[in-house]
Amino acid sequence: MARIRRRGGAVPGFPVLRLPVPATFHVFLHGETIAGMAEAPQRPLTDAERGLVVGVLIGEGHFGGDGRYPQITLRMHVRHEALFRWLQRLFPRSRLYGPYGHGGRNYYQWMARGAALAEDVLPVVESLLSDEIDAHVAGRVRAMREDYADFFRRQARAGSGSGADAGSEEDGPG
Repeated sequence: MARIRRRGGAVPGFPVLRLPVPATFHVFLHGETIAGMAEAPQRPLTDAERGLVVGVLIGEGHFGGDGRYPQITLRMHVRHEALFRWLQRLFPRSRLYGPYGHGGRNYYQWMARGAALAEDVLPVVESLLSDEIDAHVAGRVRAMREDYADFFRRQARAGSGSGADAGSEEDGPG
């Protein structure tokens, strides 16, 4: 049974949200990591899905990290909830946070970190993104790969079946 959760204050033109908390919604507790999360299967995306994902991330996403681990973050107004839920279905290992309301803003935040970033989302982005399409964002993706090269090396070793630990327990928000 879904609980009702109320976040934030009123925004002119938008009612106060009273949303059921779906089973896919998750907020990390302090110190909780992604290590215990179920490995949801990643289905192949259609060409249209790949194009839409990359377009949204080029236009609205942030490619960077927290100083320890890389991440792709997408933060947008709550009116885009359906888009966030769609991303969550496409990339089940990514995480959706919110809705948040403060400073007169109401928004959701979607994040791809750890294996969700390295194995699911970033390959889609890199398969379509080029300097010709958007040199600035392509440069941000390259900078993220360079700044977090050790993380990506660990992920590649773990993905190749070498038995090396990719540090998945460390890769959650901390």
